[in-house]
Amino acid sequence: MRYSNRLFLYAPFVALLIIAAIAMFHWRQIANDWESRLLLANNGQEIAPGVSLHFASEEIGGFPFNLDVVLEKCVVALQSTRGPISLASEHFAIHALTYGRAQQILEAAGLQTLTWTDAEGGTHRFVFIPGSLRASAIETEGRLARFDLDLHALRSSSLIAARAQFHIRAAPDRDVLDFVIRGDDLGLQSAHLILPHLNIEGRMMHAAPLSPLLSGHDEWRRAVSDWRMNNGALRVDKMNVDWDASHVTANGVLLLDDGNRISGEMKMQLSGVEQWRPTRLVKSSFTFALEKLTHATLQPHAAALPLTLDVHNGAAIVSTGANSRAAGSIDPVF
Repeated sequence: MRYSNRLFLYAPFVALLIIAAIAMFHWRQIANDWESRLLLANNGQEIAPGVSLHFASEEIGGFPFNLDVVLEKCVVALQSTRGPISLASEHFAIHALTYGRAQQILEAAGLQTLTWTDAEGGTHRFVFIPGSLRASAIETEGRLARFDLDLHALRSSSLIAARAQFHIRAAPDRDVLDFVIRGDDLGLQSAHLILPHLNIEGRMMHAAPLSPLLSGHDEWRRAVSDWRMNNGALRVDKMNVDWDASHVTANGVLLLDDGNRISGEMKMQLSGVEQWRPTRLVKSSFTFALEKLTHATLQPHAAALPLTLDVHNGAAIVSTGANSRAAGSIDPVF
């Protein structure tokens, strides 16, 4: 066999070996980088300003096209003014692409414990087990461009849900962050009542001050303060709540005041007022005021009852026409 024929025969195999070696080297570099960052995080270095990560053990695999990081007994904590807000996950996994777009898939399984501190200093724990809990994060030019969270079959001693979703994305042609919150078959175990459907769609306007936060370079409280001072607003374009024969729609604009308290106005329409019993789901100053006001102003054969929720300096007032009721107070966001 002539030399040229041998070259033609062996060249594809040599090229394949070179490509495989490059892929192995590239994957190993990424894996080593992740391993180093995880080690630093477990030793106390924040993974982003105000965010810490600790775990009992880790395992990295997925060669050659994926990077799969599996963490056991993982705790992610976010610092806040009242103390850390943390999620402890029995099993936690991160899946990232080693080629193509910057995207990560996050999964949690087993027992999940959410812990936070209220404005009075009381510590709260919410323990639940999801059927599945998955999130997706997509980066563009080093900044979070989209985040999706999808939870199925949530079970806890107090709350159940068939499905809960949260989606947020940077609009490509506007200075806003679009968001959607959905819930299906939400209910309280103690009341044996189900809220069939909840849907909220809106946008965070003037989102440019949040860019350092989305890039992982700023602490969330400082970023939100900058957003507030630059006329940031949360616009709820559409809210729908279905429960038995009752239906609520709402829209409005909410802001943060100088004390980081929610202020703004929401316009609501309530149909099926006769069956409207929000206190059966949640007993609070707001639901008591809403229930008493709606039934005190009930008009026979009315198609829908218009309501207004005003929040100022943390105080909430619900009203319809000339009638109004105090509906409790809302703690500062931070």
